[in-house]
Amino acid sequence: MSTVRALRQVQNICKASDNVEELKHLTKKSYKKELVENYNDVEDIKVQNNAENKCQEIIEKKIDTGVQVELVDECWTVMWIEDWIEVEKMETDFLQEKLDALNAEISEEESDISDLLEYIYSTDANVNESDEDNNVFEIPDTNKGDDLKDENDVAERRADESTQTVADECKVFSFHFWKAVESAFDYWNERSLTEEVTVESVDNFQTFRMHLKIASLLQLSVSCLIFATVFGYECINGTTNRFVVASDSKKLPVMLSNLVVTVFDKTMKPSCAYDKANVIFPGFFQYSKGTIHIKKPYKLVGRTFVKLTVVSESGVEYCVNGESAQWYIPDALCVYDFCEAVGENICKLMGKPGVHTIEDLVEKAGYSRRIKLPDEPCFLNALCAHDFLSGRYRLKLAIEYKGKLISRWNVPSNTKYVQFYVSDDENENSGANNKRGTIKGRFSNNQTLSELWSKKQQMENLIEDEI
Repeated sequence: MSTVRALRQVQNICKASDNVEELKHLTKKSYKKELVENYNDVEDIKVQNNAENKCQEIIEKKIDTGVQVELVDECWTVMWIEDWIEVEKMETDFLQEKLDALNAEISEEESDISDLLEYIYSTDANVNESDEDNNVFEIPDTNKGDDLKDENDVAERRADESTQTVADECKVFSFHFWKAVESAFDYWNERSLTEEVTVESVDNFQTFRMHLKIASLLQLSVSCLIFATVFGYECINGTTNRFVVASDSKKLPVMLSNLVVTVFDKTMKPSCAYDKANVIFPGFFQYSKGTIHIKKPYKLVGRTFVKLTVVSESGVEYCVNGESAQWYIPDALCVYDFCEAVGENICKLMGKPGVHTIEDLVEKAGYSRRIKLPDEPCFLNALCAHDFLSGRYRLKLAIEYKGKLISRWNVPSNTKYVQFYVSDDENENSGANNKRGTIKGRFSNNQTLSELWSKKQQMENLIEDEI
């Protein structure tokens, strides 16, 4: 059972909780005396007094004093039911908020784990092209019988550590990881169907998930993370050096879909950093795929501007809707002429209604799909962009025609951030690979775990000696 599905069941149980008996109890007139006798807390007394005051206001408006006693009991009950419902609503909203946050966190973690496993699988496939077992990282199907439960089968999957390669260990990890997740969520799903759902149980569930996450990542760090960091990330053209740009709203008159941008350094080598696209100045962009839907005609040239919003991974704002949010960034860097950026010929073609492919627009305009990025901007040849702007960012491009918003694009739209790792001529990490956690040289992918740990210990000893 998936994480999201399990949580939704818990959520549905919360929403479906039956409070009919409690409401019936509250409507009894005798409940007034119980409340007076049992509520000694200061806050509860305040609520009681407020209810009495509201009732008194209603009574004073009545002319017929003969129904006064009946009205007192009646409005007392109504007031207490309203207060009780309000408290219950606040508790429900609080629980719902915690569940929503937990849901979002789980979805993000599932995505991160899937990306990592996909990377490990693709790397292992490149190392062992003859390996026919390409389904190692699929979630085990527990309906296939006793194959996965058989201890002998598990033993066959695990080789002796002295001969087991790092890639093999990563394969075995995925098997045990998904089995652990499956068993854990089956357990919590069963509990959610038999026990009352409370805020405390949600806290316990979140604590359990945190423990599971830590335990699984510790196991993963023994093999797969070391494998990724020590061996380096492979930069594959069209796969790891790309990001996607797309509109965030279908209601605006101009909509961009699935514009793929591949990134290169100044020598036209694929540019990556940590297995993600890495924008380098100077460098190149190359556009492919993508369509743009234009609902009505425009004369874009000279009338269309782009207002940037730029936010870093840590939440720092640099540009907000075309205006600078930092003292050292001029407003001119946050807004620019759209047609000067994409080319006047493309702007004229984009003024015609219809659905256009990016490749057709570029070809008809007589332009190249490859765009050269400028040199890295520097101030007095001392302070350059990489000194304070290198990192991960999320960009939003608001395109305005005659002051009215006609389109808004997310950069990137396929991931959370795009990486700007501004490098100089001496940076060896721009281009084919960006190695992280290495000290000169590259380990062999078929090293055994014992050899790897021995080498790692030697490296740590060298570092300690240097310190």
